[in-house]
Amino acid sequence: MRIQQRRAMHKAPRTLVDAALRDPGAFEGIVDRHKSMVYSLVLNFFQSRAMAEDISQEVYLELYKNLDRIQSDQHLSFWLRQASKV
Repeated sequence: MRIQQRRAMHKAPRTLVDAALRDPGAFEGIVDRHKSMVYSLVLNFFQSRAMAEDISQEVYLELYKNLDRIQSDQHLSFWLRQASKV
């Protein structure tokens, strides 16, 4: 049973991307899962909480526009890290 759970967890980000492509409400799941990482990276770069909040929103807007190009969970994480480094 544990192997199946691990496989399901590994596939979860891709499932979220697939769901978000079909249902814009599912995009919230991607944001919730990655918001602390994105915010931390942006805050580290800009050193301003207000700026970090604004830029984080812009990162998610760009992600939404490019969802159909995300190929895997690793690609999603990589994409978010790169976009957060402005």
